[in-house]
Amino acid sequence: MAITGLEAAGTRGNCAKLGIDTTMNQSCMALFPKKKSLDSSFLFQWYRKVGEEYGLQYTQGTKQQSYNAELLKILPIVLPSVSEQVLIADFFDKIDDAIALHQRKLTLLEQLKQTYLQKLFPQSEKNIPALRFAGFSEHWEQRKLGDTVQITMGQSPNGENYTDNPRDHILVQGNADMKNGRVCPRVWTTQVTKKADPEDIILSVRAPVGDVGRTDYAVVLGRGVAGIKGNAFIFQTLSRMKEQGFWTRYSSGSTFESINSADLKDAFIQICHIEEQTKIGDFFTKLDDTIALHQSKLQKLAELKKTLLAKMLV
Repeated sequence: MAITGLEAAGTRGNCAKLGIDTTMNQSCMALFPKKKSLDSSFLFQWYRKVGEEYGLQYTQGTKQQSYNAELLKILPIVLPSVSEQVLIADFFDKIDDAIALHQRKLTLLEQLKQTYLQKLFPQSEKNIPALRFAGFSEHWEQRKLGDTVQITMGQSPNGENYTDNPRDHILVQGNADMKNGRVCPRVWTTQVTKKADPEDIILSVRAPVGDVGRTDYAVVLGRGVAGIKGNAFIFQTLSRMKEQGFWTRYSSGSTFESINSADLKDAFIQICHIEEQTKIGDFFTKLDDTIALHQSKLQKLAELKKTLLAKMLV
């Protein structure tokens, strides 16, 4: 168990089970359960349930809060019989294994996508990608984004027109309104300023600049975003630009990262024939859908475990 650290996740109070012999430094503490009364796997699952709460309640210090041995000794724990502890721990271990499996699959898919992005799009200073679909051989062309797609800069409604009523117009203000490449309704408005249609691309023009998502709905665009009428190829191009740090050049030295209409419209992108765009876009859309499926499974498993921990442990 980590016994020192700030309140950030992964520091003080974080715990793990060891499968090998190891050594520790002064920032960690080892717990050796008395086997006649406490199963180590049960202790691990129990602490995963209460650790964060106990960390806030019992740790000492100001800037660098910490546990100590005397403090851990007085932490309250409610125990069933050892045989029931083993059954409970085995049950949660199986859920952990399923979570780990889906996490590995997700990581592999994300790595696969990055590899294909490098192969199916030309690298810097080149106009031909390393890997192409059959039947395509033409050089890619460099064009300004504003000459390729229609761009609508957002304009925020007046504050008094914001609502929490889903019957009103969905308002997209920034990356907080997007998750896993899709708009997630969070705020609504009765005032329509600038609009985007279903399947338009939404790009954040304020910190963090360049985050992109698609919308399944007609939405109102706040001043923190722009709406772009582009296909799946353009969506992947913009996602790649964000990952490569393309937009940082516009905010270097600035106290508030942002881009304007001219920055967006004058940005150069490389494009290919529309049929090749369709092939590339469809390929990455299917890959993104698979990634989203595994993300959803992971989230559901994590929520299931949290619910069951609350019900099965006191």
